[in-house]
Amino acid sequence: MTEPGDVAARDWARATGYAVVDGEPLPDTVVAAYQAAHQGPAPPQVDLSAWSAPRDLRPVPPPPTPPPTPAPTGLPPRARRPRARGKRDRFAVASLAAALLPLSGGIMAIVFGLVALLRIRKSRKRGRGMAITGIVLGTCWVVAITLVVARYRAERGPDGAVTSRGGVLVQELRAGDCLASPPGRRGVEVVPCHEPHVSEVYASIPLEVNRFPGNREVAGFAESVCPPALAVHVIPGMPEIETSYLVPSSVSWRLSHRHVLCLLSGRDGTILPGGSIAGL
Repeated sequence: MTEPGDVAARDWARATGYAVVDGEPLPDTVVAAYQAAHQGPAPPQVDLSAWSAPRDLRPVPPPPTPPPTPAPTGLPPRARRPRARGKRDRFAVASLAAALLPLSGGIMAIVFGLVALLRIRKSRKRGRGMAITGIVLGTCWVVAITLVVARYRAERGPDGAVTSRGGVLVQELRAGDCLASPPGRRGVEVVPCHEPHVSEVYASIPLEVNRFPGNREVAGFAESVCPPALAVHVIPGMPEIETSYLVPSSVSWRLSHRHVLCLLSGRDGTILPGGSIAGL
């Protein structure tokens, strides 16, 4: 814009008829008229209200990269085993205690251990490790005793007579077997009858009933049938002897032991000489 003191503005004012005094400032009306005459047409007005633009046109930096998620370790939450709580399951304790006993204890340890695992799975009680330990130890007992029994088991010949010293189950005894030791609850050691022995089975008499009659009835039956059987089989000139019998129990009855075994032995534990003393 031209300043009021400009010579051109004063010349324009005189040419257009304005009174201008040298040395004095130009009146405002003259200045405004001069400016209006020399600015040209006003620029067109543009409405920018319909346009939208960001206030800050600087490039926006990308968001920070989140830290990497650590890889999951172990089982997913749903598959994790809930922690055991409460007391130990009593079957787990019984399994471990039974595993300290041979044979029957080993079998019971396996049974108790399996029951304990099923119970712990539902109740979430403690004792799973004890149950597994009982099962493992019980299995070791059973395998070890099975191997020992198989190694020291008596052998029989084609006629069924014992040919080598060894052990048999009580329910496997037959008429004519000679015993090297008194029979135990489950097993007994037998020898060929030409060797010295403590007793021998002179009769095996079946019980002709379908159901176990009871301990008293079985014992009465044995007392009634064993003496007559001895009178038939014993040969003359035998040493002093005494008789006894083995009868099935309710448990062995379910295992198909349904015979009364009649035994004779030397009086007061005398060792019988080699050879059968009964005419079998």
